[in-house]
Amino acid sequence: QPGRIPAENPADASVLINRGLLHRYLYLTADNADTSLVSMYAYTDGSLVADNNLDIYLLTQIENTTDALESAGFQIEQEVGVTEVFNHLDSQIGLWTISTHGTLTLLPRDPPDRPYGDGYFSLRNSQSPYGFEDSLTVRESPSDGDSLVNPVAFAAEAANHVIKSTSELDAAVDNIGSPIVILTACLLGGTGMPLMLMQHGAVAVTAAPRTVYFQPAGHLSVLLAQGLSEGNTIGEALSNGLTLTSSDYANPITGRDPRDYANQQVLFGDPSVRLYEPGSSPHVGSVDSGYEEFNTHKPGRGIPSTAALGASVYLQDAISVVTTDFDYYENSNFSDFIELLFLRSTVIIEPNTLPSFNDNLLLHTDDIRTYVRAGGILAIMGVSGTGDWSPWPITYLASGSGSTVTIVDPNHPLLTIPNNLSTGIDYQGHFESLWTNFTVLATDSTNPVIVAASRGSGKVVLTTTNPVGVARDEFIENVLEWTASPSIRLKDITLSQSIIWANDGVIVTIELADIVGNAIDTANLRVWFNATEADVVEVGSGIYIVTLTGEFTNNHLGTFDLSLVARKVGHDTLSLTLEDYLFIRPFPWLMIGLLGGVLVAAIVGYYYLKRRRGDSFTFKREKGSRSQPKGKSKEEQRKQKEQKEKDGKFDAKEFFGV
Repeated sequence: QPGRIPAENPADASVLINRGLLHRYLYLTADNADTSLVSMYAYTDGSLVADNNLDIYLLTQIENTTDALESAGFQIEQEVGVTEVFNHLDSQIGLWTISTHGTLTLLPRDPPDRPYGDGYFSLRNSQSPYGFEDSLTVRESPSDGDSLVNPVAFAAEAANHVIKSTSELDAAVDNIGSPIVILTACLLGGTGMPLMLMQHGAVAVTAAPRTVYFQPAGHLSVLLAQGLSEGNTIGEALSNGLTLTSSDYANPITGRDPRDYANQQVLFGDPSVRLYEPGSSPHVGSVDSGYEEFNTHKPGRGIPSTAALGASVYLQDAISVVTTDFDYYENSNFSDFIELLFLRSTVIIEPNTLPSFNDNLLLHTDDIRTYVRAGGILAIMGVSGTGDWSPWPITYLASGSGSTVTIVDPNHPLLTIPNNLSTGIDYQGHFESLWTNFTVLATDSTNPVIVAASRGSGKVVLTTTNPVGVARDEFIENVLEWTASPSIRLKDITLSQSIIWANDGVIVTIELADIVGNAIDTANLRVWFNATEADVVEVGSGIYIVTLTGEFTNNHLGTFDLSLVARKVGHDTLSLTLEDYLFIRPFPWLMIGLLGGVLVAAIVGYYYLKRRRGDSFTFKREKGSRSQPKGKSKEEQRKQKEQKEKDGKFDAKEFFGV
């Protein structure tokens, strides 16, 4: 049985694929991987069922399921109370099997909202190990004798019935570990519930995209639990179960009751994952291997994530306030630094030491560019001298110094997380010119002294500042935390038409997202065409539109750069210029006039020639309208022919009256 990856974007697909590959290890670290949650609210209890081999079974869905899981060493939690079910699921169990009612939307429609329904399912409003019609001891009421437990069909229990949505479950749980989930309910395979469960950690989810019936669906859920308990993969267990229970996946026997025709199941996730027997797969507590110490050993330390370059203890003292996990380099061992560059998350260069590193940086400009684009954080403090080493165009001017800067982007995370930086920072000189995609964070009141940009998957900050004391320590701590702050990125930008004439109305659609594709809503987005700012309207889901009216395009002809700045609290500012993005053409009146003149001349010439030949000017010649010469001598006919040939020649002098 193949599996499906219910991902909405490449980033989600990558996470879900890797989760399947790493399930063995994720399973071992889940807090309650040795526990199975059995939630039987509406189920089969004591019914004789026949499989596709005509073998007869007594189906008691609760006992058949729990017996199989207990035999595999699992502890069993039985619960259908909504609060308790959500809490158990959030405790990182190994498996959840639920049998209940399900639907696509709260108010079902025909046709249903497949596959976009939120997904709704039934549970009980208070604690109970399972659903019942009469009592905990009399699960199936003798009044109907159908061997089905359907609490909503009995008034006393219907009063305790609650309907919950995928959205409510999504809000109630966090990291649910790495469970396998068996959803035995109508239609939930056509909703957002499988994806939501996998986004919270589930490694595989089986669910029905169509309406299912008690006995065949209950029989399949039991076979799934038994197959997993016997060590089969989820793909094998589902294939075997469908072969035995569903006419959709086996040849139906002639004359057989076809009521299980819709007993379909979709497997979301990796079909090769399996349950691991708790006795031979003991729980391993999860730790942060990068920081956890065992005696003096840090097993996951590897290469420290931070590298500092300098010529004194300036950076060493500042970084040590936050962490001891860093390496320090000087110009003499720069080659060692480059060798391990791509294993670092953050690189910081000490103020006023750039000239000593300039030659080495110039040799490795491409490495620096690649490092940042691949996700590295580069912070160069106290920039001075030429900027020829920089992959991003800058020029530095040494004039001007002071001890106070002006913050111009006060919500930028580099200036606010975790410390709100003071304006009391020493600086020497300023940036005279900058790459257009830098964001200015602080100035000397006029010129930039701190600038930052996102590039590829990484970030870069350049300063002409030399903070000391607390100001130094706070800035360095912010740089070390900066990697965790999301950046606003331009996901897409489109024009409503490719060729734009004066007086055309044009719509520019801009989509903003973070690096993993999450939409950036409520951003403060400003857009300019050259120096002219345009109004921006947010439409939702990270999409913003700029409407250029006919009046705008009529008054602004030529080529335009598009510049945009997007800000949002807690996010890196996006500053971006797209050169020559828009070209507005003047309306082609001259071309139309020339073409019109050629057409008129052609028409006039055509009718002139017809007149010279004596042809009719009607578009449709009447049959027999031209009489043939009769009774003329051969000499007369020859002269008439010569005259017609002479008349047919174009005489420019005669045409223009010269």
